[in-house]
Amino acid sequence: QSAMFGVHSWHWYLSQGIPTILFTSIVFFIHGVWLTYHLWYVSVVKIPFGLGVWLIFVHSLLKHKEFRFVYPLLPLAATYVGLSLKHIFRMKYTGIRVLGYILLLANIPMAVYFCLIHQRG
Repeated sequence: QSAMFGVHSWHWYLSQGIPTILFTSIVFFIHGVWLTYHLWYVSVVKIPFGLGVWLIFVHSLLKHKEFRFVYPLLPLAATYVGLSLKHIFRMKYTGIRVLGYILLLANIPMAVYFCLIHQRG
């Protein structure tokens, strides 16, 4: 019955859903996942990524897809974003740290807009 509300292709969560939800944090997320699998982090930190992959796989089997179905991934993704930021801001190379600050500062105008103006009631 959910197909009456619109259908998307199987890759919609990978091509549009996750990038839209993570937006500027997607760079940090990818870096955090890479750190988890290639550096010193213990295997417990790999569990949220496995849960996220499972959730996306299961929801990709459904014809009707919405952003709200993958919102539970935000706290899981924040784990990897935090690992990335911790690693970036401890580096001595200032070029990457400046990039980190720029991407973090890009979120401030969006936060102000979405909290104070967008869909206020």
